[in-house]
Amino acid sequence: MFNKTAIRKYIDVSTGHILQKDAESLQDPKTFPGVAYDYEYGAWVHVPIDDTEDQLSHYVDFGSSPEFINILREAAKQGIGWVRFDSDGEVHENFPTFEW
Repeated sequence: MFNKTAIRKYIDVSTGHILQKDAESLQDPKTFPGVAYDYEYGAWVHVPIDDTEDQLSHYVDFGSSPEFINILREAAKQGIGWVRFDSDGEVHENFPTFEW
């Protein structure tokens, strides 16, 4: 049995909820200010749960869109440690969508 404190949650989110520039920035881990792992259809992004606003300020400085940052902020509020942005991911009605 696993320790419950070692179990992490993630949320599935459509890449349609972020701008194309955000999706492209996730493909270059050398410049992206956080932890992200890209794959063919999207990327996994680590959510800064501790010192969230301080950590998110790095995304603002980097030029991430407010929409991208708001998804990470909401995930942090709900204790979700990872966001999986995927081209076939879940569409969430409380977040705007974009065509690109």
